[in-house]
Amino acid sequence: QLASGGTIDTRSQTLLKQNKVLTDQTTALNKQMNAMSQSLTQQYSALNVLLSSLQTTSAYLTQAINSLPTVQGKSNS
Repeated sequence: QLASGGTIDTRSQTLLKQNKVLTDQTTALNKQMNAMSQSLTQQYSALNVLLSSLQTTSAYLTQAINSLPTVQGKSNS
């Protein structure tokens, strides 16, 4: 059973094949995770730029609205 083609040898070959499959899957998943990480980092950076722009616009509009003259409405009483 220790000879080539025996039970232990067959089991060993099966385990080696399974190990290679798992190693290949791990490599593929690591590549996918790295690509996703880069994509998310780029999106986060773009969102930060957009947020900064929107905050600047908000501050400008707040200042512009606050500098408008106050309009007194007519009272209905």
